[in-house]
Amino acid sequence: MLNSNSRTYLDTNVYSRIADRCSLPINLGSLGNRTGSQVYLSPINIVEILQVTDELRREVLVRVLQEICTDRLLAEPELLIVDFIAERYQNDSLDQLRLQSPFSSTELARVWRDVKENPAKTFVFDDAIRERILHLKLFNQLTHVWFKGGGSFHDNSTALLGDYHGVSLREMATLMKQTIDEMKARTPESENAWPFRDMLLMLVCSLLVVGITPFPEAIDKLWQSLAIETTTERLEYVFKGPLGFLLNEGPLVGMAAVMAHQLSNRFNPGNLLDAFHIVYLPYISELLTFDRAMLTIAHTYPDSPNFTRVQPADKFVDELFI
Repeated sequence: MLNSNSRTYLDTNVYSRIADRCSLPINLGSLGNRTGSQVYLSPINIVEILQVTDELRREVLVRVLQEICTDRLLAEPELLIVDFIAERYQNDSLDQLRLQSPFSSTELARVWRDVKENPAKTFVFDDAIRERILHLKLFNQLTHVWFKGGGSFHDNSTALLGDYHGVSLREMATLMKQTIDEMKARTPESENAWPFRDMLLMLVCSLLVVGITPFPEAIDKLWQSLAIETTTERLEYVFKGPLGFLLNEGPLVGMAAVMAHQLSNRFNPGNLLDAFHIVYLPYISELLTFDRAMLTIAHTYPDSPNFTRVQPADKFVDELFI
């Protein structure tokens, strides 16, 4: 049994595997003797589960959450990304964006506590979040189609992002080309460096600059605190300005590594939300998963203190049903 002080985080596929092995109905306290381990739920877990279209299956998964997770919800990944930026940038205007803990204090956290305390309750999906995820997935699909056809940011304008928030495609392409030219001047780490860098640039653009992400409120607050109003200014602030460190370190780099791995495997986009789970690695003791791609990625970075926390979930699930 895990130490009660440890923080265990489960990939969403683990909850699905647990649900496969459950007998219905799932009675209170029926999921084995692992109550001593601290299993923490994330908003990304919730988002993925609520996308299950089969209503009965979805409610079984919610019941599994109620059985094995603590009532404290991990923070939205965007909040953790912004906290990293605020810590690394050390700008006084960002002090109010620093987190006191990796746990959420948003309305979703209150809803989860309510659902956890009352097994008769469940989640109601927010249509706004559903629409953001649809846009995110569409962006990801377009990205993979583009690269599968041999495209890259250092070719002609891609038109992947279109005309967002007042910035023209020409302006965006110009800024991207400047960034690519600078990165091309560096010595590549390996022959696979370009897919990773391309994914990183697109991830920074979609999530941080444009705000295509499940919970964009923290991203909006970041730019408001910096008094950055237009998308063009955001692009310059990241690619030519003080947030340039995000191209070399931090949670977006880890997310890009996952996305690049998916891209390099027969251009399979996989599950885009997998990348968001990586954001939680610094705040947990282990991330348990059945995703072989995720485990392969972890083994690719054996010296990383974060990726070494990614472990197979087989033993954990087996012990639930002892």
